[in-house]
Amino acid sequence: MLPDFSTKYIGNAMIFQIQKEAHNKKGQAHTVATEVIGFSGEARPSQAPRNFLIRVPIEAKSALFVWDPVPDSSINGHFKGYKIQTWTADEGEDRMREVVVPPNVTTALVDIFKIFSKNVFQVLAFTDMFNGPPSDTTEFNTPESVPGPVSMLSAVRIGSSALYLV
Repeated sequence: MLPDFSTKYIGNAMIFQIQKEAHNKKGQAHTVATEVIGFSGEARPSQAPRNFLIRVPIEAKSALFVWDPVPDSSINGHFKGYKIQTWTADEGEDRMREVVVPPNVTTALVDIFKIFSKNVFQVLAFTDMFNGPPSDTTEFNTPESVPGPVSMLSAVRIGSSALYLV
């Protein structure tokens, strides 16, 4: 038996909702057919999110961001969400870090900034296959933070009553 399917478009990609049932000489299967979502093909999302702004700097490593959603007609495939990307001016874009946000969200708390640095950030929409164009980049300087714990400490004995700490 041919699968039962319905279609709709998101941007240039056609979405198929497909159900397939098993039949033989004795009749139809007793299990419920599972629905699968398929795509005719994907293209790169055509628009960048707009109005990407820091709503509130929270602390040295984090800030709350907001942006306008991209229009459905610009997705061109299976919309997976947004990527907020950041790097420092010293590191360069090659050392980019990113946070993935679900497609129905346009506000995010990002906590991957480098402290006491000029951080550059942008947002983009993405599908299963492609990243869309990024928003304009914006920069902000993160403040100095409270020192963290000592990561390595060693002691060298100097006589019977002294240690040299490294």
